[in-house]
Amino acid sequence: MTAVAPDVRRDRMVNPLLLVAVQMISLQVGAAVAVGLMARVGVVGAAFARVAIATAVVGLLFRPRPRFPDRRSFLAAAGLGVVIAVMNTAYFGAVVHLGLGLATTVEFLGPFLVAVISAGRRLDVLWSLVAAGGVALIAGGGSVSAVGLALGFLAAGCRAGYILLTRAVGGIFDRADGLFVALLVGTVVAAPFAVGSLPGFADPDALGMAVAVAVFSSAVPYLCDMATLRRLRTTSFSVLLGLSPAVSALAGLLLLDQRLAAAQWIGVGGVVLAGTASVLTAAEPDPIKPAAPIKPTEPAAGEPIASAVAVPGGGG
Repeated sequence: MTAVAPDVRRDRMVNPLLLVAVQMISLQVGAAVAVGLMARVGVVGAAFARVAIATAVVGLLFRPRPRFPDRRSFLAAAGLGVVIAVMNTAYFGAVVHLGLGLATTVEFLGPFLVAVISAGRRLDVLWSLVAAGGVALIAGGGSVSAVGLALGFLAAGCRAGYILLTRAVGGIFDRADGLFVALLVGTVVAAPFAVGSLPGFADPDALGMAVAVAVFSSAVPYLCDMATLRRLRTTSFSVLLGLSPAVSALAGLLLLDQRLAAAQWIGVGGVVLAGTASVLTAAEPDPIKPAAPIKPTEPAAGEPIASAVAVPGGGG
């Protein structure tokens, strides 16, 4: 018999479609704001501010007190932090070279890979292929920067690792404890590379944009992701992220006046179809691994057997 962390039970009461919708809208709004921030402090400076301020926000809101039941739990959280730092920097670099819509589309190849590898049904493969066809249409028009593509592919690989590690960390730690540790590690990793950009944050406008980017691009999306991955199948979550190119394309059009060709809009529709159908046809979610097993102990003389079972209050 096993115990499940209290946050896992609460997260299962929240509609995962709503969580993903909030994640995507928040992420794209933050990315649009980041375009202006990068013009002031550079790509690395913006990526560092995104992680560092998000760490402070999560720390203030949740007052985390992470505990590490074993070495593996710390390595999982630390690994997530490194992935977050690299992913943010690569993605912001791709946005500079490719634009918001195309950068997000290339990054989606990471979740797409996770969906294909973890697919347990033929339908999962079908929807993944539909999403891939949509991505191909979106990326097919116009000239594309080779540097931007390279950064986009790096971000895609990191996004795949992010999904797997976020699910693992969410099953180990209660509340936002694991996320806080990951963001703290990401901040430490990114800090040495951002030293030269720190004077740019003396500008109040730049600092204000940095706070907005951290909240909308990191704090809100990461919390939504961790809650969603406690509830939704990994394959469905990965394909559902295929909605991101659609949201990103709309954000680029409305906020940055970045326009797409007709074929690219058709591709956006294909990706939206794949993501929605994946969730609607999904089976029951696979249960998340419990934070810790229930360990029976030998009862003392005269002690009732039921009272001798130790029930931990969640992992971490």
